[in-house]
Amino acid sequence: MNTWSLIALLGLALTACSDDTVDVSPKLVNTYARVVTLRSTIADTTEAQMAVRKTLQDSGYSVESFEAELRSYGTDPRRMRALYDSVSKRLE
Repeated sequence: MNTWSLIALLGLALTACSDDTVDVSPKLVNTYARVVTLRSTIADTTEAQMAVRKTLQDSGYSVESFEAELRSYGTDPRRMRALYDSVSKRLE
């Protein structure tokens, strides 16, 4: 299972837990929602990876800084849940 699948699975599990309100980065929410959309709509792995990198760059992230910010949310279940709730709403 790849990293993005694990993150998505964790997000689904966390969003089912509670409705706590925690501030999340709008930049991260918007970027992650775009990444999820790209990963789910582009079948070719190389093409999807290039599109994701372009999206991250356009949003002011490097791959490393994006992943680091995501990991920082993972240290607090309430923040992670709030992030995934926000991304979920953005994708609706």
